[in-house]
Amino acid sequence: MYRTIVRSSGDFDINSDPVENVKYDLVSFLQTRPGSRDLDPDYGNPLYQYLHDILNEKTVAIVQEELYRALLKYFPYINDLVVNVQPFKRGSNMEYIIGIGGTIKGKIFVLSVRIGSSGNVIEWV
Repeated sequence: MYRTIVRSSGDFDINSDPVENVKYDLVSFLQTRPGSRDLDPDYGNPLYQYLHDILNEKTVAIVQEELYRALLKYFPYINDLVVNVQPFKRGSNMEYIIGIGGTIKGKIFVLSVRIGSSGNVIEWV
């Protein structure tokens, strides 16, 4: 079953692909700070609480595990979930590449998201 989604442009897409819908939902989730939703304060990207920490291997592993658990909770329909978080330095700023993959209704998908030092999504494919 396809759902109706409204794009930021205001366009309706009634027959949209479920994989594309989930990608939009994942990007929205990654842009959401935990605590910003009154009815579910846990909803959101756990990376936000680590943005200003010194990221070493241990911290990256913690972020990756917390993100994995959050995605399992809020996106239970994604099967074979894989999450990868890679910090990198761009100039004087830290940025992050988050890779998310899995299957939805038997279709394999991969999402790559670049997140800036303030937690904003810079680009995604």
